Amino acid sequence: MDVSYRSDIAYSNNVLAVSSVQPAYALVNLRLTYANKDLGFSIAAAVTNLFDEYYLTTITDQRESYGFLSASVGRPREWSLTLRKEF
Repeated sequence: MDVSYRSDIAYSNNVLAVSSVQPAYALVNLRLTYANKDLGFSIAAAVTNLFDEYYLTTITDQRESYGFLSASVGRPREWSLTLRKEF
């Protein structure tokens, strides 16, 4: 398991503009693995963004120049299953 935390981030010089501030958030990732070394076999299940936290990775404030804000949304919860066999 790993956890990452980011405090409030201001994407503009105008830190009072609520629309250009990403509130603090934490992301939790989890991975469980079972391995049988005698058989050379392993299986792993993983999930990223376990609690499906909604967050923005960037906010570009272009209201003064072009009249809009643009933003990139962070990745949602994702699941994976990995099977591995060594020969």
